[in-house]
Amino acid sequence: MSTDTIVLIICSVLILGVIDIFIAFFKIRREIIFIIEYSNRLIEMRDKYITNKDYIEDVTFLITEKRKILSKISNNRDRAKLMKIIIRIEENWIYYIINEINTIDGVFLRKEKELKEKEKRTLTQLFNPFIWFYRGVERIMYITFGYLITKINANFDFENKTWRFINAIISFLGGLAGIWQVINIYINTIK
Repeated sequence: MSTDTIVLIICSVLILGVIDIFIAFFKIRREIIFIIEYSNRLIEMRDKYITNKDYIEDVTFLITEKRKILSKISNNRDRAKLMKIIIRIEENWIYYIINEINTIDGVFLRKEKELKEKEKRTLTQLFNPFIWFYRGVERIMYITFGYLITKINANFDFENKTWRFINAIISFLGGLAGIWQVINIYINTIK
């Protein structure tokens, strides 16, 4: 294998890693925007209910997006509070949850803060070329095996520790193989 081919492969993996970081960043950004929008719609619905304005559009949004918002909230106690509010909205018992909406707003604020910290950590990864390589290998693995894995196990989580561990091992071995190949080519050119 020539030096040009090795450099091309390593550079393409690094570029895929940078692209993966940007994909993760914009995914987090969309989650933050969705949580803010859901929280605002909940507050708008309450305010419209209090002032006797038409709040059906907000109720429709809150009910149709309930699965998405519940998947974003990881704390079971917070999820139970939110589910209780959504059930009351579905049953049109909005009067009973007016005071509870203020307490659930703290859940959204905590989740938004958590996602903003995750967003900062993702942006700092742009300055680490080792993470570029790792994320590039992870993206290649996802492109190569993601479809097959989801066909075998539809609920497979690509964020779990096993998937990350396998990607870390492959990244480490790929990095060592790349370094070894460059050293081997350098030694052969000296002879």
